[in-house]
Amino acid sequence: RAVRVMVSRKDLLIEEKGDQFLLHKYPKLKEPLVWAKEKWWGSSEKRAAKMLRFQWESLHAPLTTELNALRETDRRTYKTVARKVTACFETIQKYMGQRNTSRMPQRIKELIADALGTEQVRTNCYISFIKQCTENPDSEKVPRVWELLALCLSIFPPSEDFEDYLEAWLRNPNIKENGDKHHLRGLLRSAVYSGADTKAASISMDELQNLQQVLSQRVDPMRFARPKYAKSGKSAPSWTDLTKSYHQKGAALNAKNVEKYVG
Repeated sequence: RAVRVMVSRKDLLIEEKGDQFLLHKYPKLKEPLVWAKEKWWGSSEKRAAKMLRFQWESLHAPLTTELNALRETDRRTYKTVARKVTACFETIQKYMGQRNTSRMPQRIKELIADALGTEQVRTNCYISFIKQCTENPDSEKVPRVWELLALCLSIFPPSEDFEDYLEAWLRNPNIKENGDKHHLRGLLRSAVYSGADTKAASISMDELQNLQQVLSQRVDPMRFARPKYAKSGKSAPSWTDLTKSYHQKGAALNAKNVEKYVG
């Protein structure tokens, strides 16, 4: 129930203040031209213009300023962490079928290990999902990303200061329907509530051959379903009082009516 209530509260927050949480307003994003110039060849201006939009190329540098201090104090560690960030981006490209690989399960396992072991990877990873779904020229590839995003959300949360930006994106009309089918709003709130699941590091590469099977074991849709009211003595809301239930089609309780049902 706690997850359902938190989803509904975020529904209200984004409905009222969603414009404050557009990705380009995230304060820890690098300035586009600064980020673009970290790659010394090619047009910095063109690269900067698509910093938060789909790109075919590999990611040349992290998108956030989280690693800036580390770059000044420990260059070797910075390079190691930055490589984890760019490898995560490449894994997303590969899972979407827009970069070749013959070792997809290994790449996913590496992404999980990197995100669990290095917190700075997490928000950059979620920004990478948003980036590659924005103005993707091959729209048929976009649906492939939802399973991988659901897996990530079932394992690790974004940084606290980024979660509302991800919440806002998941409620984008172009994203919400597919996101709700994979319980992404509920998974995000659950991840924030429970923290990183370090046990997920034990998921094997054989298991990662089939993400649907992994998700069926990790994600219980009933955690996001409408409550059972029999024991409480409360009257169950009618289906007209709900949007879609997570159990059936993915949406949370109607935020405007939630107090009536959980009060």
